[in-house]
Amino acid sequence: MKKIIIGIIAIILIVVGVSYFGKNSSQESAKEPIKIGVILPLSGDAATIGESLKNTITIATEEINGSGGVKNRLLEMIYEDGKCGGLASANAAQKLINIDKVKFIIGGACSGETLGSAPIAESSKVVLLSPVSSSPDITNAGDYVFRNFASDASSGNKIAEAIIDIGHKKIAVISEQTDYSQALREVFEKRFTELSGTITASETYTTNTRDFRTQLTKIKNTLPDAIYLVPQTPQSGEILLKQIKEIGITTPKFSNELATTDSLVKSGLSEGIIYAEVSFNKDAPASKVFFDKYLVKYKIMDPNTPPIYMASTYDAVNLLKEMIEKYGNDSEAVKNGLYKVNNHDGISGSITIDQNGDRVVEYGLKIIENGKAEIFQIK
Repeated sequence: MKKIIIGIIAIILIVVGVSYFGKNSSQESAKEPIKIGVILPLSGDAATIGESLKNTITIATEEINGSGGVKNRLLEMIYEDGKCGGLASANAAQKLINIDKVKFIIGGACSGETLGSAPIAESSKVVLLSPVSSSPDITNAGDYVFRNFASDASSGNKIAEAIIDIGHKKIAVISEQTDYSQALREVFEKRFTELSGTITASETYTTNTRDFRTQLTKIKNTLPDAIYLVPQTPQSGEILLKQIKEIGITTPKFSNELATTDSLVKSGLSEGIIYAEVSFNKDAPASKVFFDKYLVKYKIMDPNTPPIYMASTYDAVNLLKEMIEKYGNDSEAVKNGLYKVNNHDGISGSITIDQNGDRVVEYGLKIIENGKAEIFQIK
């Protein structure tokens, strides 16, 4: 009889203990912050862009946490330096997933960062949401890989078609040896030749190149109608444009948004450049509120960071927050939810995610004219 009583008491204690500790464990879990990994270029030539995007994420996170977080749980951002490259980003993803145990990663910024971390996120079933990467290769990078930005397939095709429509039949290309720049170059050259254009020269350079005279002399000697410049960072774009001027190349120039940042526009180096950019109005009411807040907090805005990058990053944080709020702290459910995003309001414009995890958005043509970016119309 004593054994039976002792057994019953033991069972009761176990049940009560499991119930108590389980409940307390659940309560503690509910109080813990939701960890989100962030991979950005925080060192190297793209560090100023990475720092601007980090500041943007800080503002978005403070707003969310100041409003109670996500179902009373705060967001905790864990930053890692992707160094604008695949290897560093892969290592960062491994650390975030295996040590920090994150279920969601915002990043990378550079396409090389996103492509480097994508296989790790995919195999770990961790949602990877890039705010600004644009390489066409990201389209097929994985089921858990998304981006809040357009593919450069649109940008490269847009510029190729514009050059032909303007009447230029021969063009020389100079591009940086990075995932982003080379993917954009390939798309452009393919479309340009499909339209019966001729590539007179296609020169490349490494990220640390500071003397472009050899490549530019080759380009000049091919007598192109125009030049297409594809830098990865504003720093290389600035040196490239300076040396184009020094060497006496006066043919029309086409480029991407990174060669037309505020610093280059103010210097006059990018005057006359025609480029493709995601349609975006920095002065729209919703985006203006953010940029005003940014200036109040950080006093200055990096002239090398395109405003669209900051707007898309701000939207990426809020989009992920809303997905977690709606579907829970579950990467599988959030992944499925992201594919359903349609006409979501953001400061960068309306957000729709397609079946490949890409944002559906169009590029428009602009020209730097009299020190300002203006909409370009082909006459």
